[in-house]
Amino acid sequence: MKRKYIIISTVLVLFILLSVWWLNSKSKPRGIELHILCDVTNQADTQLTAQAFFEKFVEPYSNESILIKVQPVSNYRNNPASTLQIDAASLIFGNQFKRERKLHKMSLELDSILHDYYFNHEDLQRSNVFEQIVKSANELSKKDVKIKTIIVASDVQENSNWSCYNKQDLALLKKNPTKVERKLTERLKLNNYTGISIYFIHASQTQKDDDLYVLMSNFFADVFSRKGAQCFIQSNL
Repeated sequence: MKRKYIIISTVLVLFILLSVWWLNSKSKPRGIELHILCDVTNQADTQLTAQAFFEKFVEPYSNESILIKVQPVSNYRNNPASTLQIDAASLIFGNQFKRERKLHKMSLELDSILHDYYFNHEDLQRSNVFEQIVKSANELSKKDVKIKTIIVASDVQENSNWSCYNKQDLALLKKNPTKVERKLTERLKLNNYTGISIYFIHASQTQKDDDLYVLMSNFFADVFSRKGAQCFIQSNL
């Protein structure tokens, strides 16, 4: 009788603990959403691979729900976007082998998408980097997920209503970056980006290229940091 009482008590305690854990986990944001903005305007530019991307951004959260959105930094209306998604692994009925197969399949699909963008969309030759980052950041700011990340794999050489290829525009950025920010944001609304991480990734080929990349990436990072985002400027992942 005493043993039966102990077993029932143990089951009840476990049930209560599991219920508290489940309610607590439901109240917290879960999952990760990753947006990759890739530059297809220059074949010499930094080209991401799924392996490097997965090692840094996916594997540490491999049991979470995962959504990856890939899009070139172009302002063309036909700017293609691709999305990959897998649900969170079940903590009780999960199968680690099946999970690894799903992640491997997602990695292969991501490599295929990136290869297609880099080598089959040379027609998207006008970079509108700033607006694409704003669109992704605004989208992520409305999501209730634990990890929100934007990877900007680009030399960030803006070429929209303000262009780094225009000597007067470039001189204005060096002299008065606030005016350039107003020009770039005149048609855009920037939300609060707290909780969003933005990585600027580019391996410069020349000193001139590096100088421009440092200037542009620092300018972009300053704008988005003031809106709450965490920004990182790197040469690789």
